[in-house]
Amino acid sequence: MNIVKVLISFTRLRDDLLDTFAQNIFNKMTGNVNFLTPSPALTDLDVVLKAYQAALAVAISGNKEQTSNKNDKREALERVLRELAMYVELTSKNNATVALSSGFDIRKPSAPIGILAKPVSVKLETGPNQGSMSVGIERINGADSYLFQYAETPITPTSAWFTQASTTRTVVINNLTVGKEYAFRIAAVGAHPTLVYSNVLTRFVS
Repeated sequence: MNIVKVLISFTRLRDDLLDTFAQNIFNKMTGNVNFLTPSPALTDLDVVLKAYQAALAVAISGNKEQTSNKNDKREALERVLRELAMYVELTSKNNATVALSSGFDIRKPSAPIGILAKPVSVKLETGPNQGSMSVGIERINGADSYLFQYAETPITPTSAWFTQASTTRTVVINNLTVGKEYAFRIAAVGAHPTLVYSNVLTRFVS
């Protein structure tokens, strides 16, 4: 089940857009049967909104003191809006339609990523120690960790693959036989149990 999360992204709005946003909240929540006992009360929102509107009108062509006053009034307005957002989130009880009726925005529901993409940008480099290989991969969206596998060549259906798991995208595989060729492949690990390995790359170890 998706959790309805009311956003407070209004804190990043321009001054004039915050005015419009707050007025819309006041209008939509007034008489809204979904929110019969707003906390803070809508009268509190009305007071701080009007104070902000007045300060904003003066600050457009005002001095530093008037601009500072506008910023103070904006902070007070944002504080009331944040508290109302918390009230809406709690009262809506995970009903997105109810939450949206307040005028606030909500976080988009997350969609399952499914089977992760096949790694395509595998990077093999000689490791820092003799008999080691550095193996790296570009980030795969949705991956929690990565499986780095290696085996001696030639690869056959019965080849024994050794696995090194890591939450980082680059690992150093040690204790390889110098002068021997190895095969390497990587799979990203996510919520879906299916693993999709990269193409097999081979490299002689020095």
